[in-house]
Amino acid sequence: MSTDRQTRRISEGRKSSRNAIEIAFCGVVALVTIGGLGLIGEFSGTPLLMAPLGASAVLLIAAPTSPLARPRNQVGGHMIAAMIGLAAILLPVEGIWVAGAAVAVTVMLMMIFGVEHPPAGAVPLVMILGKVEPGFVLGPVLCGTIFLGSVSQLFYRFRRRRSLCAAEA
Repeated sequence: MSTDRQTRRISEGRKSSRNAIEIAFCGVVALVTIGGLGLIGEFSGTPLLMAPLGASAVLLIAAPTSPLARPRNQVGGHMIAAMIGLAAILLPVEGIWVAGAAVAVTVMLMMIFGVEHPPAGAVPLVMILGKVEPGFVLGPVLCGTIFLGSVSQLFYRFRRRRSLCAAEA
């Protein structure tokens, strides 16, 4: 085997080992973030977990440099979605068209305000289909979003300093 091939093979091995470390690190961050949020919810007596936060965690942890993962997008997108969801559950009518309209308005408002965050599109659905109380906006949506965003930003900065980040596109 030529020296060039050996060098390439060694560097590829390092790359995959580095990716394994990065992947493991991201898994730990997801566990700490979502698990921590769940524990805070249990101790406070206020459920703080909702499915859209799991999707946000994937975006914030695995693709932290994406424009869709910016803190402004994450918080703004979830808050717009929660306000639309709240308006929808307060309507005197129910049904799939209300849910569809709520998601459509959420998408349009996120685009108007430049805070697109795809996981937030599920928030009105969770609120409408779950027939949640208005306090849901402050619990899982606001508190959960801020906690998730804060913890993921801290870990991203640590990750960047330790050169655990994949090449940024």
